[in-house]
Amino acid sequence: MTNRQILIPNSSPMPSFQSEPTFLYCVTRNKDSQLKILQINLARDEEAMNNLQQAVASHNFDVVVAQELLVRKNGIAGIPQKWDSCLSKNKKVAILLTNRSLRPIDLTAK
Repeated sequence: MTNRQILIPNSSPMPSFQSEPTFLYCVTRNKDSQLKILQINLARDEEAMNNLQQAVASHNFDVVVAQELLVRKNGIAGIPQKWDSCLSKNKKVAILLTNRSLRPIDLTAK
């Protein structure tokens, strides 16, 4: 696996996540990689959550590491049930497996 770098502009404020193109700020492009990972802060924004599914499909991401998700009583808002998800205890961070061929494993300390 090659080293990856998250591309976030240093000189401009974080995007508002109002539309799908804003996801491109967090996209890492590497033609040699076989695993595509999106790391993103969704700012608890409903529109950003709604655009997440479209962005994942457009860019063929396998894994999403998301901060500040929109969480409802019944789970994470705006994600399909077919995605495997692991939400942190404080409900601020989640790992989403969007590629069904990936199988999650649970690692716990003894």
